[in-house]
Amino acid sequence: MQIGKKILLSFTVIIASIVIMGYLIVTTTQDNLVDNIGQDYSQSLSDVVSEIVRGIDEKTYGLIELSDKALVYDVLDESNSQFTNSNDSQISETNTAWNDALDQNQTLPLMNEIQDDELSEKLAFASNRVETKFSYPIYDQIGIFNQVGILVAYDRTIPQYYVNDAEWWNTVVSTGYFVDEVSYDADSEVYSQDIAIRIDDETGEFLGVLKTTIKLQDLIGGIHDLQQTNKFLGTEISLHDDKGQVIYSTIGSEFGENTSLVEFLLMSEESDYYIVDGVEGSDILKVYAKPGSTALPLGWNLVVEKNIDDVLSPVIVLTNIILIVLVTTIMSAVIVGLYIKTSISKPLIELRDASSQIADGNFDVYFNIKTDDEIGDLANKFEYMRDSINFTNSNLTDLVKLRTDELERALTKIEKNDSWTKSIMGFISKQTNQSIGDITENVDLLKNNKLTKDEVLRAIDNTLSQLKLLTATVSDISNLEQGQLTYDMNDVKINEIINSSLKEIEQTSKNVTINLEQSDEAYVFADAHQLGRAIRYIVDIFMTYIDGDPLQIKTAADEKNIVIQLVSDKKIDSDIFSPLDESDTGIAQADHILLYMAKVILKDHAGMTSIDDADDTTTVSISVPVVEV
Repeated sequence: MQIGKKILLSFTVIIASIVIMGYLIVTTTQDNLVDNIGQDYSQSLSDVVSEIVRGIDEKTYGLIELSDKALVYDVLDESNSQFTNSNDSQISETNTAWNDALDQNQTLPLMNEIQDDELSEKLAFASNRVETKFSYPIYDQIGIFNQVGILVAYDRTIPQYYVNDAEWWNTVVSTGYFVDEVSYDADSEVYSQDIAIRIDDETGEFLGVLKTTIKLQDLIGGIHDLQQTNKFLGTEISLHDDKGQVIYSTIGSEFGENTSLVEFLLMSEESDYYIVDGVEGSDILKVYAKPGSTALPLGWNLVVEKNIDDVLSPVIVLTNIILIVLVTTIMSAVIVGLYIKTSISKPLIELRDASSQIADGNFDVYFNIKTDDEIGDLANKFEYMRDSINFTNSNLTDLVKLRTDELERALTKIEKNDSWTKSIMGFISKQTNQSIGDITENVDLLKNNKLTKDEVLRAIDNTLSQLKLLTATVSDISNLEQGQLTYDMNDVKINEIINSSLKEIEQTSKNVTINLEQSDEAYVFADAHQLGRAIRYIVDIFMTYIDGDPLQIKTAADEKNIVIQLVSDKKIDSDIFSPLDESDTGIAQADHILLYMAKVILKDHAGMTSIDDADDTTTVSISVPVVEV
């Protein structure tokens, strides 16, 4: 396995382990935190809503206790005995007179008689005590009715005299209680609720009913007080009745507004929590709680809403996660370090020591590196290099002759091509003979001990490199003429090609000005290397021709082409791009060849060259079509 794959695999395993562990830890922690907060809130809310309902129980059932339960029983027993055999028509007439008096804002003697009764006074006393405890007016009216629905005592607002025909009466008689829906007076901002409870004696015999209207202002105040506690800071709280309608909400929900069916069904279960999608994409934790066992089964739900991001912000276990990740990372780094040391460092040190010995001239150095990766491949290449240098050192003359023969064979092949190829043979032969002469001269200097072996080897190596370059150039020229040049075409910025080609010229030539502002975003479909090569040939030879005169290189663009312009004050032959002899233009034959090669490369890129020598200036234009990216 390649060493890069080994390292990649190792770090992949480490990263995957950290990601998996981090994900599991964070997910588990978040779930546990939400669950704990949900259960804690639910328990706290259950206690609060139970306290609220118990308060309503106290305000209702407490009236009987505070009014003297024995007196209540006695009054109801007496009233029930009195009206057992009463004439229905007589009751109806009395009720009609009572209602008429109420409508006309009058007071009947019977009204005063009932209100001045001992039970009514005790009832007033009881209501005052309850209101004193809660510090605000609680009751709109209180009335006690006997078993046939006739009023026997009341406090404050005068209730009806006869209620046996009221809808709530049958409910309270059959079930033991009646709880009306909460009402809201927007003008006075007062919440109130009608409640009636059945009164039974010690043996469970039905005696009568107590009915009252209770104000719920302390309930609203309690919700605001709850919202200010440390536990519920930053939450929104609402109270819902057993039908899912909003009684009160701190988030602006209107009184009587219905909750969604899904949430209503969820809240029909026992006290718990659930998560819903928020308006702005953030999840909302909703915790709801029902009251515990109470005398009046109101079925209310107290609901707390909190942004799930706020719930998860104080993740206490974050420190533990960081520690776990840190320890895991350190352990993994140690393991990877040991692995790299074993797999890479040791063989590299052995190769370094061997290279030092070879640099000192000791070609008999050996090393034992047997690995199936890049290090092993490097060791094999190193051995081959050592053997190659040793062989070259021992067979220098034969190698020179071999390279010369290869070049001559290449020249022979070129000579068999068309007439144009033959025209460059003089230049190539001249360069070849010069290289051979340089090699021969250096060998003679070595034989006469005028140069050291290392100096001669370096000189010959440079000459051989020049011969290889010349051979490659000959091959390019042959391919060029036969139309066999290959290209790797891509969409590329023209500025990148120009800057890459002319970077050295811009740095070293003071008389050259380059301005590419008009082509910042121009793209061409080109082989960046070949096109850059053509531009560099043209610029280099043009600079040689103008012999140090100022040269301006700029670009111009239209909808279809990008044009590179070389502008000089020196006149130049318009046939510079033709393969002519040196005597025709004053330009060296080799430069003619390279310029012609540049022209062919441009042609293969759908480009062209032109020369304009008007107005005492010469402008060489290189045009290449632009493409849209």
